[in-house]
Parts: sequence; C-alpha cells; structure tokens
Amino acid sequence: MGSEMCIRDRIKRVHMLKVFWLKVLAVLVFLVITNSSYASQNKDSGFYISPKLIVAHSSLRNGQVKGSYQEPLILYSDQNHDKNDNNTSDIVGGALLSLGYYNDNWRAELSYSYRYRFDLNGDVGEPDPNEYHNHNNLPGRFRLDINTQSVRFDLYYSISALQTESLKPFVGVSIESLQHNILAKVRNAYNYTEENTDSSSVSLGFGVGTEVIWTKNMNFTISLQYIDLGDINIGPQSDNAYFSSDSFDTLDLMFGVNYYF
Repeated sequence: MGSEMCIRDRIKRVHMLKVFWLKVLAVLVFLVITNSSYASQNKDSGFYISPKLIVAHSSLRNGQVKGSYQEPLILYSDQNHDKNDNNTSDIVGGALLSLGYYNDNWRAELSYSYRYRFDLNGDVGEPDPNEYHNHNNLPGRFRLDINTQSVRFDLYYSISALQTESLKPFVGVSIESLQHNILAKVRNAYNYTEENTDSSSVSLGFGVGTEVIWTKNMNFTISLQYIDLGDINIGPQSDNAYFSSDSFDTLDLMFGVNYYF
C-alpha cells in the first residue's frame, strides 16, 4: 500500500513538472513571436545558440537509510574514498545545449542538460564478527550510478559598469526540472537487487561569469554556478531496503560558446 502511494505521488509530481514546463515553453514561444519583428530591426536584440561543457564538484549530504537497512551509514564515491559519515562528493561531467534570446543587457535561455555521473557508494550497518564471508563483514552495501537530465531556464544580466573591450561580466539565476536516472545495485544480508529507478525534483540556482568577446557573432563564456539538485530516493529494494538524501547540490564550472544570429 505504501509503495503504491509512493508511485502515485511520483506520477503526480512528474505530471505537475511537465505542466509547469509546458507553461514556461508557451511563455517563451509567445515572447519569441511578439519580439521577432522588433529583434530584426534592433541590433541589440535577437536569438543565439549556446553549447556548453560542465565540470562539476557535486556533493551529497545527510544520507539516511530505513526499512531493513539500519544505521550506521558510511557514504563515499569513486573520487572521494574517505569513509567517515553520511556525506560525500564526486567530480561529475556534463553538457548543456541552449536556445537563447537577448535584449540589451538581458539574456534568457531554455536548455537541455545531461550530467554523467555521480558514483555513490554506501556501507550500511555494524559488521558481524562471526560472518567473515559476508562481503567485508558488512550486513549491507549499495552502489548508485546517478545520471541527471533536465530542462532548464536561465535569466542573465550583463553588468555594464564592469564591461571592457573584451569582457562582458554577468550574473544569473536558473530554475530547473530535473530527473535523476539511478542504477541501484543493492545488497542487504544475502539478498541482492539491481534495477533502474527515477527521482524527480525542481531546483533553483545562481551564478556569475563573463562573456569573452571574440567576433561580431560569437562570444566565449565561462561561469561558476551553484545549483540545488533536489533529493535522491531509492527503495524499496533488496528485502525492503531504502536510501534517501534531501541535500544534493553542485558547483559547476561551465565553458561555452554563444553564437548570435
């Protein structure tokens, strides 16, 4: 019964996210249509595309287990091997493709992004000294491969007072509809499962950066952005084992190209 309610809540949440982003897309289309004639007459406005690469330091904190999994919980990743508590971090790569509209000092972007991947490992429970054969003496263990895709809206403002001949600094805010695609490999005692699961979130972020002015139609960009990636939930798996974290965030270093039409 509980798992059915969880599935219904997840379906309802995904539906609400789809409706939200359909509204955002409708507003963007409206802006494109109403501003297209103006954009063609004004050299300070128009459209551009922007591919970007992401190098991210992502952190996951406050991990918790429940169900058949019992504390203590120790988290670690492939990049961060320290096994101290229920916090860890990983280096993640990604890419982002944006369609943008600019008007004077303002830029708006609608993007699709993909992150590959956060390698999350967990050791669960107290070791049993009488069970040496039980995988390093631990009653539970899991590995999560977390890949994240999203639809994202960014609003940027260029700071005229700081602009030079070659640099155009900016600040920005973002809202993002995320879906974490998780491959979960879970062991509890002698029970094993391996399956894919999804976890959806809506996130907010902010950042600073600069355009590097190159030609009339093309600028390079570099920015540093903080993004709240929402939460992670898996379960029930492997004899009713659950894991969750409500604190998943990232600090992104982004490199891109803005090509103006």
